[in-house]
Amino acid sequence: DPAVDLKKDRILGTFALLTNSGRGELAVIDMNRGRLVDLDIQAFGFNMLPVGLLPESVDVSVDGCHGIVANRGSCDLSLVDTTRLLAPQMAGPRPVTGPGSVAMTIVPRTESGQLRATPFEVLFLVPAAGVPLPTSQCGAPRMAGVAGAVVPRAVVSFPSCDLVATIDLPSGG
Repeated sequence: DPAVDLKKDRILGTFALLTNSGRGELAVIDMNRGRLVDLDIQAFGFNMLPVGLLPESVDVSVDGCHGIVANRGSCDLSLVDTTRLLAPQMAGPRPVTGPGSVAMTIVPRTESGQLRATPFEVLFLVPAAGVPLPTSQCGAPRMAGVAGAVVPRAVVSFPSCDLVATIDLPSGG
């Protein structure tokens, strides 16, 4: 599974994201310490992030600011703000990415409405050659029309309808 390197003048940690399909959750593994991360130390046990039904495929954006999960059971995607998700695990200054939930549900749509198909694999698209990659400024505006902006996009496969789609993702998360 993909690993996330969060940097701010130095590497602060390397984490892997792993889906737990049976519970509809996303787990985080601290690769530097070789252990599962408890995402809610106030609650008993090792707590994970609820995403959707039957999460299977997960990927991390090139800048490490977001993760994306394909939820097969709920026919949607979860966009995860990894900076906020992992902030309690980081040493030094805490990144701030704004208000809202750590995970956002994205329902794929077509011109005629909701695409009612099961996503299988999901990957972030890397910007084309010559397009500046986002720096480690998680939460900075990346919308179309902003100088140097990159609209985050993902490619998703929907095998039940022989479809591979490119999806524009909301900026932020």
